[in-house]
Amino acid sequence: MPELLIVGASLAVLFGYHVRLFVRIASNGGATAFGRHRIARAQWLDHYAGSKHEILVVQTLRNWLMSATFLASTSIVIAFGVLGIMTTTDKISGLSRELNMMGNTDTGLLLLKFALVLLLYLAAFFAFTFSVRFFSHASFVVNLPVTDTGIRGQDDLENGALCYFLGLRCLYLSIPLAMWLLGPIGLAVATVLVLAVLFKFD
Repeated sequence: MPELLIVGASLAVLFGYHVRLFVRIASNGGATAFGRHRIARAQWLDHYAGSKHEILVVQTLRNWLMSATFLASTSIVIAFGVLGIMTTTDKISGLSRELNMMGNTDTGLLLLKFALVLLLYLAAFFAFTFSVRFFSHASFVVNLPVTDTGIRGQDDLENGALCYFLGLRCLYLSIPLAMWLLGPIGLAVATVLVLAVLFKFD
């Protein structure tokens, strides 16, 4: 029962924080880092799209592409690593007793913990690959004259930034869930630390 309460409270706090953050972004985006970055991206695009600074534009988008590609590769490698651990069911029980400092050591619960971590890394992989897709298309569009296309790549740039943001969120949220492998106290402590850092920078 104590483990259930700690886990429930930790997950509720994580979920509530992000609901509040997304509501804040939608209602008053300028008060959040994501909203301020979105304004800065729009100003950057207004200044450089279709201009003679195409090298700077492509270089900036290439840096973002490389970052998203690296994070997508890292996420899928870790996901397959977690999947590999989950398939060694003969070692799961012993691993559960060794890692869990407090709480339930049931093999089924341990598999659930690994499954949640796996889902987060797979979600991060898909988010980052979609980010690569949008940034790749934006790198073509932003260098075209606006009069030729009627668009400047704003939608692709913002969709790519949103997917990148969501991918990073999945990586951040994987930390408390991974610490849950050490028991509910690990989850609670990691939740507090992660949210403290996110609150400072969000």
